[in-house]
Amino acid sequence: DEDRLVIDEEEARVVRRIFNLIANHGWSCYRVPDDLNALGIPTRFKKLERVLRSKKYNRIYENKWTRNNVKSIVTNDLYYKDEYIYAQNSKFDFVKPVIIKKEPIISKRIFLKAKKQLAANRSDYNNRVKTMYILTGRLFCHRCKYPYCGGRYSTKKGIVFYYGDLGKKKEVTSSPCSSAAVRKELIEDIIKNDIKYFLLNPDNIKKYILNKSKKSLNNDFKAIEFENKKDKINKDIDRLLELYLNEDIPESIRKKGIADKLKEKERELKIIDNVIFELRNKEKLEKLR
Repeated sequence: DEDRLVIDEEEARVVRRIFNLIANHGWSCYRVPDDLNALGIPTRFKKLERVLRSKKYNRIYENKWTRNNVKSIVTNDLYYKDEYIYAQNSKFDFVKPVIIKKEPIISKRIFLKAKKQLAANRSDYNNRVKTMYILTGRLFCHRCKYPYCGGRYSTKKGIVFYYGDLGKKKEVTSSPCSSAAVRKELIEDIIKNDIKYFLLNPDNIKKYILNKSKKSLNNDFKAIEFENKKDKINKDIDRLLELYLNEDIPESIRKKGIADKLKEKERELKIIDNVIFELRNKEKLEKLR
Protein backbone atom coordinates (compact mmCIF):
# COMPACT_ATOMS: atom_id res chain seq x y z
CA ASP A 1 0.00 0.00 0.00
CA GLU A 2 1.06 3.53 -0.72
CA ASP A 3 2.28 5.52 2.29
CA ARG A 4 -0.13 8.29 3.26
CA LEU A 5 -0.36 10.92 5.98
CA VAL A 6 -3.37 10.46 8.23
CA ILE A 7 -5.39 13.61 8.95
CA ASP A 8 -6.21 14.41 12.58
CA GLU A 9 -9.92 15.13 12.14
CA GLU A 10 -10.18 17.15 15.37
CA GLU A 11 -7.41 19.54 14.26
CA ALA A 12 -8.78 19.57 10.68
CA ARG A 13 -12.12 20.92 11.99
CA VAL A 14 -10.27 23.82 13.66
CA VAL A 15 -8.37 24.57 10.44
CA ARG A 16 -11.62 24.57 8.42
CA ARG A 17 -13.23 26.90 10.97
CA ILE A 18 -10.32 29.37 10.68
CA PHE A 19 -10.48 29.42 6.86
CA ASN A 20 -14.28 29.75 6.93
CA LEU A 21 -14.23 32.73 9.32
CA ILE A 22 -11.66 34.58 7.21
CA ALA A 23 -12.71 33.59 3.67
CA ASN A 24 -16.52 33.64 4.10
CA HIS A 25 -17.05 36.08 6.98
CA GLY A 26 -14.20 38.55 6.39
CA TRP A 27 -12.63 38.13 9.83
CA SER A 28 -9.05 39.24 10.51
CA CYS A 29 -6.17 37.27 12.03
CA TYR A 30 -6.63 39.42 15.14
CA ARG A 31 -10.31 38.51 15.63
CA VAL A 32 -10.13 34.75 15.00
CA PRO A 33 -7.92 33.96 18.07
CA ASP A 34 -10.54 35.55 20.37
CA ASP A 35 -13.16 33.16 18.97
CA LEU A 36 -10.96 30.06 19.36
CA ASN A 37 -9.84 30.98 22.89
CA ALA A 38 -13.42 31.75 23.96
CA LEU A 39 -14.49 28.28 22.77
CA GLY A 40 -11.62 26.70 24.75
CA ILE A 41 -10.05 25.15 21.65
CA PRO A 42 -6.44 24.22 22.55
CA THR A 43 -3.48 25.07 20.34
CA ARG A 44 -1.38 22.19 19.03
CA PHE A 45 1.38 23.07 21.52
CA LYS A 46 -1.10 22.90 24.40
CA LYS A 47 -2.39 19.50 23.25
CA LEU A 48 1.19 18.21 23.17
CA GLU A 49 1.79 19.80 26.62
CA ARG A 50 4.72 21.80 25.27
CA VAL A 51 6.00 24.94 26.98
CA LEU A 52 6.41 28.25 25.13
CA ARG A 53 9.51 29.82 26.64
CA SER A 54 11.41 32.97 25.65
CA LYS A 55 15.14 32.76 26.41
CA LYS A 56 15.60 36.40 25.43
CA TYR A 57 13.00 37.74 27.89
CA ASN A 58 13.27 34.85 30.39
CA ARG A 59 9.55 34.13 30.65
CA ILE A 60 6.99 31.43 29.86
CA TYR A 61 4.11 32.37 27.55
CA GLU A 62 0.53 31.22 27.93
CA ASN A 63 -0.39 28.52 25.41
CA LYS A 64 -3.27 30.23 23.62
CA TRP A 65 -4.27 31.24 20.09
CA THR A 66 -2.63 34.39 18.74
CA ARG A 67 -2.55 36.30 15.46
CA ASN A 68 0.70 34.51 14.52
CA ASN A 69 -0.84 31.03 15.07
CA VAL A 70 -3.74 31.88 12.79
CA LYS A 71 -1.63 33.58 10.11
CA SER A 72 0.77 30.62 9.89
CA ILE A 73 -2.22 28.35 9.16
CA VAL A 74 -3.97 30.62 6.63
CA THR A 75 -0.76 31.20 4.62
CA ASN A 76 0.21 27.51 4.50
CA ASP A 77 -0.73 25.99 1.11
CA LEU A 78 -0.19 22.47 2.51
CA TYR A 79 -3.81 22.46 3.73
CA TYR A 80 -5.28 22.35 0.21
CA LYS A 81 -2.63 20.17 -1.43
CA ASP A 82 -2.91 16.39 -1.76
CA GLU A 83 0.74 15.66 -1.04
CA TYR A 84 3.47 16.54 1.44
CA ILE A 85 7.12 16.66 0.37
CA TYR A 86 9.32 15.49 3.23
CA ALA A 87 12.84 17.06 3.42
CA GLN A 88 12.10 19.33 0.46
CA ASN A 89 14.47 22.04 1.75
CA SER A 90 17.01 19.83 3.50
CA LYS A 91 20.53 21.29 3.63
CA PHE A 92 22.04 17.78 3.52
CA ASP A 93 22.74 16.31 0.09
CA PHE A 94 22.30 12.74 1.30
CA VAL A 95 18.69 13.40 2.41
CA LYS A 96 16.44 13.00 -0.62
CA PRO A 97 12.93 14.55 -0.75
CA VAL A 98 10.09 12.04 -0.33
CA ILE A 99 6.56 12.69 -1.66
CA ILE A 100 3.84 11.46 0.71
CA LYS A 101 0.20 11.49 -0.35
CA LYS A 102 -2.49 12.97 1.93
CA GLU A 103 -6.11 14.13 1.86
CA PRO A 104 -6.65 17.91 1.38
CA ILE A 105 -8.28 19.58 4.41
CA ILE A 106 -9.73 22.53 2.47
CA SER A 107 -10.27 23.40 -1.18
CA LYS A 108 -7.87 25.56 -3.16
CA ARG A 109 -10.75 28.00 -3.78
CA ILE A 110 -11.20 28.60 -0.02
CA PHE A 111 -7.43 28.98 0.43
CA LEU A 112 -7.18 31.65 -2.31
CA LYS A 113 -10.32 33.39 -1.03
CA ALA A 114 -8.83 33.59 2.49
CA LYS A 115 -5.55 34.88 1.06
CA LYS A 116 -7.42 37.58 -0.86
CA GLN A 117 -9.36 38.56 2.28
CA LEU A 118 -6.13 38.94 4.28
CA ALA A 119 -4.78 41.28 1.60
CA ALA A 120 -8.03 43.30 1.72
CA ASN A 121 -7.85 43.49 5.53
CA ARG A 122 -4.26 44.71 5.31
CA SER A 123 -5.15 47.35 2.71
CA ASP A 124 -8.09 48.57 4.80
CA TYR A 125 -5.87 48.84 7.88
CA ASN A 126 -3.19 50.80 6.01
CA ASN A 127 -5.82 53.23 4.72
CA ARG A 128 -7.09 53.88 8.26
CA VAL A 129 -3.68 54.11 9.94
CA LYS A 130 -1.94 57.20 8.59
CA THR A 131 0.54 57.72 11.45
CA MET A 132 4.03 56.34 10.90
CA TYR A 133 6.05 55.33 13.97
CA ILE A 134 9.53 55.38 12.45
CA LEU A 135 11.28 54.32 15.67
CA THR A 136 9.13 51.26 16.48
CA GLY A 137 11.45 48.33 17.20
CA ARG A 138 14.50 50.64 17.16
CA LEU A 139 14.10 52.05 20.66
CA PHE A 140 14.72 49.75 23.63
CA CYS A 141 14.21 50.19 27.36
CA HIS A 142 17.51 50.40 29.26
CA ARG A 143 15.99 48.55 32.24
CA CYS A 144 13.92 45.66 30.86
CA LYS A 145 15.41 45.50 27.31
CA TYR A 146 11.92 45.34 25.72
CA PRO A 147 11.31 47.48 22.59
CA TYR A 148 9.32 50.72 22.53
CA CYS A 149 6.24 50.63 20.26
CA GLY A 150 3.95 53.34 18.93
CA GLY A 151 0.61 54.11 20.55
CA ARG A 152 -2.05 56.81 20.90
CA TYR A 153 -4.68 58.05 23.31
CA SER A 154 -7.39 60.73 23.16
CA THR A 155 -7.66 63.86 25.31
CA LYS A 156 -9.96 66.91 25.24
CA LYS A 157 -7.29 68.72 23.21
CA GLY A 158 -6.97 65.94 20.66
CA ILE A 159 -5.02 62.72 20.03
CA VAL A 160 -1.61 62.23 21.69
CA PHE A 161 0.91 60.01 19.91
CA TYR A 162 3.65 58.34 21.93
CA TYR A 163 6.18 55.51 22.20
CA GLY A 164 5.59 53.12 25.10
CA ASP A 165 7.69 50.35 26.62
CA LEU A 166 6.33 46.91 25.68
CA GLY A 167 7.72 45.68 29.00
CA LYS A 168 5.04 47.69 30.87
CA LYS A 169 2.25 45.42 29.63
CA LYS A 170 1.08 42.71 32.03
CA GLU A 171 0.20 40.38 29.16
CA VAL A 172 3.84 40.56 28.00
CA THR A 173 5.69 40.14 31.31
CA SER A 174 4.77 39.06 34.83
CA SER A 175 6.80 41.93 36.35
CA PRO A 176 5.96 45.11 34.36
CA CYS A 177 8.68 47.75 33.95
CA SER A 178 8.24 51.21 35.47
CA SER A 179 9.76 53.15 32.56
CA ALA A 180 7.83 56.13 31.23
CA ALA A 181 6.36 56.66 27.78
CA VAL A 182 7.74 59.44 25.58
CA ARG A 183 5.87 61.71 23.17
CA LYS A 184 6.31 60.72 19.53
CA GLU A 185 7.13 64.20 18.17
CA LEU A 186 9.64 64.87 20.97
CA ILE A 187 11.81 61.78 20.54
CA GLU A 188 11.52 61.73 16.73
CA ASP A 189 12.58 65.42 16.50
CA ILE A 190 15.63 64.72 18.69
CA ILE A 191 16.67 61.76 16.52
CA LYS A 192 16.03 63.66 13.25
CA ASN A 193 18.08 66.66 14.44
CA ASP A 194 20.94 64.41 15.52
CA ILE A 195 20.96 62.66 12.14
CA LYS A 196 20.75 66.00 10.33
CA TYR A 197 23.66 67.46 12.32
CA PHE A 198 25.68 64.30 11.79
CA LEU A 199 25.13 64.25 8.01
CA LEU A 200 25.76 68.01 7.52
CA ASN A 201 29.17 67.80 9.22
CA PRO A 202 31.54 65.61 7.18
CA ASP A 203 34.16 65.75 9.97
CA ASN A 204 31.74 63.96 12.30
CA ILE A 205 31.30 61.17 9.77
CA LYS A 206 35.10 60.75 9.41
CA LYS A 207 35.55 60.80 13.17
CA TYR A 208 32.78 58.20 13.62
CA ILE A 209 34.28 55.87 10.99
CA LEU A 210 37.80 56.25 12.43
CA ASN A 211 36.63 55.61 16.00
CA LYS A 212 34.65 52.57 14.92
CA SER A 213 37.64 51.21 12.95
CA LYS A 214 39.99 51.89 15.87
CA LYS A 215 37.73 50.08 18.35
CA SER A 216 37.37 47.16 15.97
CA LEU A 217 41.16 46.92 15.45
CA ASN A 218 41.85 47.11 19.19
CA ASN A 219 39.37 44.31 19.82
CA ASP A 220 40.89 42.24 17.00
CA PHE A 221 44.44 42.65 18.39
CA LYS A 222 43.29 41.69 21.89
CA ALA A 223 41.41 38.71 20.48
CA ILE A 224 44.55 37.56 18.58
CA GLU A 225 46.56 37.85 21.81
CA PHE A 226 44.08 35.60 23.63
CA GLU A 227 43.95 33.20 20.65
CA ASN A 228 47.73 32.74 21.08
CA LYS A 229 47.23 32.02 24.79
CA LYS A 230 44.49 29.56 23.85
CA ASP A 231 46.87 27.73 21.46
CA LYS A 232 49.46 27.46 24.23
CA ILE A 233 46.91 26.02 26.68
CA ASN A 234 45.71 23.51 24.07
CA LYS A 235 49.31 22.35 23.58
CA ASP A 236 49.69 22.01 27.36
CA ILE A 237 46.48 19.94 27.47
CA ASP A 238 47.77 17.67 24.67
CA ARG A 239 51.02 17.08 26.59
CA LEU A 240 49.12 16.39 29.83
CA LEU A 241 46.85 13.92 28.03
CA GLU A 242 49.90 12.06 26.69
CA LEU A 243 51.24 11.82 30.23
CA TYR A 244 47.87 10.74 31.58
CA LEU A 245 47.63 7.94 29.02
CA ASN A 246 51.22 6.81 29.67
CA GLU A 247 50.91 3.58 31.67
CA ASP A 248 54.58 3.79 32.74
CA ILE A 249 53.63 6.66 35.08
CA PRO A 250 52.19 5.43 38.41
CA GLU A 251 48.37 5.51 38.50
CA SER A 252 48.34 7.58 41.71
CA ILE A 253 50.28 10.39 39.97
CA ARG A 254 48.14 10.18 36.84
CA LYS A 255 44.81 10.29 38.67
CA LYS A 256 45.77 12.98 41.12
CA GLY A 257 48.48 15.33 39.86
CA ILE A 258 47.95 15.11 36.09
CA ALA A 259 44.13 14.93 36.25
CA ASP A 260 44.00 18.00 38.54
CA LYS A 261 46.29 19.88 36.18
CA LEU A 262 44.07 18.94 33.22
CA LYS A 263 40.98 20.32 35.00
CA GLU A 264 42.84 23.54 35.78
CA LYS A 265 43.86 23.98 32.13
CA GLU A 266 40.30 23.29 30.96
CA ARG A 267 39.03 25.99 33.33
CA GLU A 268 41.59 28.45 31.92
CA LEU A 269 40.52 27.51 28.39
CA LYS A 270 36.87 28.18 29.20
CA ILE A 271 37.71 31.63 30.62
CA ILE A 272 39.76 32.54 27.54
CA ASP A 273 36.97 31.33 25.19
CA ASN A 274 34.54 33.66 27.00
CA VAL A 275 36.97 36.60 26.71
CA ILE A 276 37.50 35.98 22.98
CA PHE A 277 33.73 35.76 22.43
CA GLU A 278 33.18 39.10 24.24
CA LEU A 279 35.92 40.80 22.23
CA ARG A 280 34.60 39.48 18.90
CA ASN A 281 31.02 40.48 19.78
CA LYS A 282 31.64 43.56 21.93
CA GLU A 283 29.30 45.88 20.00
CA LYS A 284 26.42 43.37 19.97
CA LEU A 285 26.79 42.68 23.69
CA GLU A 286 26.88 46.40 24.53
CA LYS A 287 23.58 46.91 22.66
CA LEU A 288 21.96 44.15 24.73
CA ARG A 289 23.09 45.64 28.05
